[in-house]
Amino acid sequence: MTYLTALYTSLITHRNALKSLQREHKKHLEREKQLSDILDTLRHGYNPNYQDMAVLEAVRGWEYLAGLPHITEADREEGSDEEDKATSQADEAKEELEEGEWSAQQLEQQLDDLLNVDHMSLLIEHDSYVDEPASVSPSEHLTDFT
Repeated sequence: MTYLTALYTSLITHRNALKSLQREHKKHLEREKQLSDILDTLRHGYNPNYQDMAVLEAVRGWEYLAGLPHITEADREEGSDEEDKATSQADEAKEELEEGEWSAQQLEQQLDDLLNVDHMSLLIEHDSYVDEPASVSPSEHLTDFT
């Protein structure tokens, strides 16, 4: 039963770490959104005829980072609906996942379910599985998962 306690403690610790990471991630997403809004306002509001190199560099840097085309006077008046689409498409294209990693969409949709799993029930279910008679060979159990 000691292994159960250690395993359960480890599961709870991992759960708490995931919950903490999720909280911090949400804070960073909100901060990123605020900074993006500031840069979009700068991009749409700066005067291209006034050659302030710092502003020009900030705008061009933001366009590059967000995957946006260089803005023209006509674009400045239209708004940023197309830019939002281009930014989200650029973000999706950049994401390369290693085996077993979750995409941002999976994290958003499935992490809460994972965090709310009843670990005690899973451990009890696992114990009943381990204690059942060995009528099936271990190799047959493995083929169920492939």
